Amino acid sequence: MKCVSYTRATTCFRSEEPTQNVITQQNQVIHDYTKKRGWRLEKKYSDRKNNDQEDAAFQEMRKDGMTRKFDMVVISSAFRCGRSVSFAEDLLLKTFYPAGIHFAVAEDGFCSMEHSLQEAEDYLCEKRREANVSCMRYAEREKERQGLFDVHDEKYGYLLKDDFTGFELDEEAVPVIQEIFRLLADNMTMQAVADLLNERGVESPAVHLERVGRKNFHANGRKWALGSIQRILQNTAYIGYWTKMVGGTEQIVDMPAIVEKEIFERATEKVTSRGRKMPDNVLRSANAFVKQIFDKETGKPLVCRRYTDDGDYQMFHKNWFAVSRGISYQAVEEAVIAAVYAEKELAEKAAVLVGSEEGTNELDRRMALISVEAKQLFSLMEECKRESLRAYQDFRDGNVTEEKWQALSEEIEEKLSLLDGQFDEIMEQVHILKTAYSLKNPWISLYKKARLQGEVTKKDVRKLVDRIVVENLHYIGVELVKQDWKAFLPADWTEGGMADGKKKQA
Repeated sequence: MKCVSYTRATTCFRSEEPTQNVITQQNQVIHDYTKKRGWRLEKKYSDRKNNDQEDAAFQEMRKDGMTRKFDMVVISSAFRCGRSVSFAEDLLLKTFYPAGIHFAVAEDGFCSMEHSLQEAEDYLCEKRREANVSCMRYAEREKERQGLFDVHDEKYGYLLKDDFTGFELDEEAVPVIQEIFRLLADNMTMQAVADLLNERGVESPAVHLERVGRKNFHANGRKWALGSIQRILQNTAYIGYWTKMVGGTEQIVDMPAIVEKEIFERATEKVTSRGRKMPDNVLRSANAFVKQIFDKETGKPLVCRRYTDDGDYQMFHKNWFAVSRGISYQAVEEAVIAAVYAEKELAEKAAVLVGSEEGTNELDRRMALISVEAKQLFSLMEECKRESLRAYQDFRDGNVTEEKWQALSEEIEEKLSLLDGQFDEIMEQVHILKTAYSLKNPWISLYKKARLQGEVTKKDVRKLVDRIVVENLHYIGVELVKQDWKAFLPADWTEGGMADGKKKQA
């Protein structure tokens, strides 16, 4: 087996200070590892310049690997293989591995020959996450050190300055905020204020900042809610200061004031004073299905009325006035219990099947379909890399200009980026399938352990039931949660449960 090594002066961790003899240290770690394994290095590739963008030796190794000049690459660390872990992942896993060239990481004792493809992917994926987290923390510390703010600090009413050193008033939002505080100070409730803004068609804070700010909230269609008003009421930035945690300590940030302190305090006092405590003599509802049970015809929630003369006996009605006809609380409770235990039986059946030979064969069949798509992607990736190599050779031989080579390189990188995205989607499909065909399947895990003892509680309903639909106050349909994970399994594994819409007499 022909082995080569790769070393690098720079690391993915920007927070690490350059050290002397870093190449020598890496070579020593690689030497100790290969000696222990009984391997002999045929060649050493090394990017020695203290420059994050340096990768001449890395690209030379890529070219030699594509012509099968070696069978194994040994590196000291996944964080010193190319410009980033993503470069290492692209070369080692997506280029070399499909061609039969393995890799070993000396400091972790990881060798791809001793692990499955999935384990190799998981290993490098974890290293990429570790490097990304380090970079984000470094960027945050640098911003804090320089006194800079980021998009996460942007608030409704304030926009980040172009140089990130502070905030400027958002003139569109200022009058809205001032009106909110005036209305609250005049004793209007927070929900009433939210409803008024929605009636006027005023953009909610998230929608507004998505349009004019720097952060993408993905909030299209969101409306004002009680929580929106509450967050504004609690934000002291509107009276000139904001408390920010920096490095574990509180710092006061001066802000341009939007509201007078007197109005701010009066609005806060009015809202706080409206808080009401439930009297002790009020009979609290024992309805476990509140906000979970609906009328099929109208789509509206059913009303639960309690008849104290009859103890705990309750009935569901379409509205407060239609009391002549309803469906009993007990009937709904029995339908939920029946549905949950039918689902539990199916989950127990599926739990046995996913661990059986039949389950393994079904997973392999599904994986084989994905594998075909993955191989097609690998072929396209390989063609892109060959195209990149041809472009570089043409430039090196003087057949094309540097500008033409750069343009071709950018075009190829764009193609590779698109293919990488498709590859990531395939890997996500693989992860989901493996989870679905295991005891970690959220549907199996939830219903296999489901227990309903005595009365059905609100906690039981929130955990297990998505919604309950009642038709003509006679038929009860119980829709359970985690059905998307159930759908990954063969239909004959999940058949035999309670039919939706089981008839129950009121």
